[in-house]
Amino acid sequence: SPAWSSEESSAYSRAFKELAPGNDADEAGGAAERVAAEKIATFLRASGLPRKVLKEIWLVANPHTLQELALLEFSICLRLVGHCQAVLTSGDCSAAELLVEGGPALKTLLETDLLAKPPPVLARFHGHVLDGSVNIAV
Repeated sequence: SPAWSSEESSAYSRAFKELAPGNDADEAGGAAERVAAEKIATFLRASGLPRKVLKEIWLVANPHTLQELALLEFSICLRLVGHCQAVLTSGDCSAAELLVEGGPALKTLLETDLLAKPPPVLARFHGHVLDGSVNIAV
């Protein structure tokens, strides 16, 4: 599985907890939690990415078409969303074209290149960047 930056870990687990049914689960019990795939798909649509792009992200993060995703699969989705959003705003036309085309070429790029590294900026949903601040335990 990929190595996550502390900012990513913090942001992704925070977003996951908001979607998880047992919102107030204690830290220890939180790891085994899963969230309905449908709920995550709805959340991902708020990224504003084209459907074709989200479809390929989904295939990479959830290759076995699980009905419920754990934090790992969810984190993969959010990392790839961040990368794709960055590409679309980068002004790199050829990369943006590849994204909009979707399909196997995009899936390959996601799997072989983007999955391995943190995105330049955390993903945005509903226009807001995810909160990657690292919580200091109180």
